[in-house]
Amino acid sequence: AYKFTRGVFLEQKTGDDTMATREPRPLELPDNIRDLLIQLRKLSDVQRPATVAVEQVKSLEAALKCTFPDTIFALFANGDDGMMEDCGVRIDDVYDKTLRAREMGHPKDKIAIGSHPDSHCFWCVSKSPPNPNNPGITEYDNFDGGSSFYSLNEWLTQICDNRADFLETNAVVSDEDRPSFSPALV
Repeated sequence: AYKFTRGVFLEQKTGDDTMATREPRPLELPDNIRDLLIQLRKLSDVQRPATVAVEQVKSLEAALKCTFPDTIFALFANGDDGMMEDCGVRIDDVYDKTLRAREMGHPKDKIAIGSHPDSHCFWCVSKSPPNPNNPGITEYDNFDGGSSFYSLNEWLTQICDNRADFLETNAVVSDEDRPSFSPALV
């Protein structure tokens, strides 16, 4: 038996052993998030498909006892330099970054999806975001102990702007770009 909760199907088991059931499928994204991810891909000239492996997702969610919304899967799948190099957002690194963040005293209900290249901050999401379309990103500064909260839209806009400034160029998303961008679980 399955129960639909927070945008995912959860397998019903006895006790506390509940894990999200994942299948290959296109990711559902709000248009504003989709456009920002396309812009990042254009800035980095990414040609490969935006995909993330279902088995990797299942394993990570089970290990961290969390449920990621499609918007976070899309960050892992995007494959652009802004996400991967500038923000350290790589699905392969999430588990270790989360452990490091917790060792440094960051909240246990947060998952570190990325970190600054010099590790001066972690970018984290809630284990079960209340709004899957805009889970929000909390930035935890490892030097001064401060934290800042951003909507996912604000955070991605900031990354796009920083990347465009660094490259001294801009990438405009056109109507022709949208149909060719189809992030998915595979």
